[in-house]
Amino acid sequence: MIGVNEEQAIAILTAYLSPKKGRQVGVELGIGDDAAILKTPGISQVISVDAAIEGVHYRRPWLSPDELAGRAFHAAASDLAAMGARPTAALTQITLPRDISRSQFQRLAQGQAFAAAELACPIVGGNITGGRSLDIVTTVVGQPWTKQGALLRRTSLRAGDELWLIGCVGLARAGLFLLQKDSLVDERPQTFRRINSKVGAASEKKAALEKLLRESRLSKKRRLSALRQLALLSFRCPQALVRSGRSLVGRARAAMDVSDGLAKDLHHLGRGSDCCVVVDATSLRRAAAPSAFADLCEAEGWEFDDMILQGGEDFCLLASGPRSRRPRGAQVIGHIEKGRGVQWNDAGQASALPLGGFHHVSF
Repeated sequence: MIGVNEEQAIAILTAYLSPKKGRQVGVELGIGDDAAILKTPGISQVISVDAAIEGVHYRRPWLSPDELAGRAFHAAASDLAAMGARPTAALTQITLPRDISRSQFQRLAQGQAFAAAELACPIVGGNITGGRSLDIVTTVVGQPWTKQGALLRRTSLRAGDELWLIGCVGLARAGLFLLQKDSLVDERPQTFRRINSKVGAASEKKAALEKLLRESRLSKKRRLSALRQLALLSFRCPQALVRSGRSLVGRARAAMDVSDGLAKDLHHLGRGSDCCVVVDATSLRRAAAPSAFADLCEAEGWEFDDMILQGGEDFCLLASGPRSRRPRGAQVIGHIEKGRGVQWNDAGQASALPLGGFHHVSF
């Protein structure tokens, strides 16, 4: 049987669901970006949906119930961050298998409550149904930060602009690889990771590890240990960069979040415009991750470029804009020029960057 991959599935849905002529009434931006924009009297509403499917996006031994809940919520909110929008409310659909205990479900609910408070985005409703796997589908609704209603889109590239990265890429992939090691994972598929820490403690631990890694006198052994812990936290407890998304409004011309791998999302950023996205390999390697990340890759036998280009679910922000408007925290990793596709410039050698990345649908 001939199957369908993710790109083909999106193309088929777009062909049938996008309007044949003109715009749909009340729809300012439909299928094709991080989120949709609906026109309502007075202000635009930004809406997106994201799913955390057991066996596709996670396995129970990798996470505690509250980590799963927070991870699902931040992944959905990240789409609004990329649009330069402020999350205002959320709905969740939970598919609940029979083997989830009351205490596990309570911990999951606590994780959702903590993430909602963290992002000032209350969960206002949803649905629960029975099923074979524990799946969470989160719909987030948001609004522009400003009264002017300015929002960001993926496709507004302009030749001559810089290419920016906010946040790190590669750490979540490193965390995934560490979790896939038999020595770090309880192989019983229906057993959640057990933790004794309070809900939300990951944010504090993450900050402490980042501070530790900035110490110049840290031994290589302690540095690698801290990087491994940071990588695990980056996979288990990602953060939607909502405030960073706000900083891009009025400065960036185009933006999106990196959820499926930088290589794949660079192609998404350039799609639909007459521009070529040019990545400077040296600048990207310097900006992508903590300075000692290359040491961790070497110690684990990973290829550094593969880690920063192919890893998904870092939820950092990719954007382009004029040099004069570059916001604080944005690192230059390339530029935009006339043409098509994505170009990889490494030590003066230019080549086309393959699509790569994570595919949610592949039969």
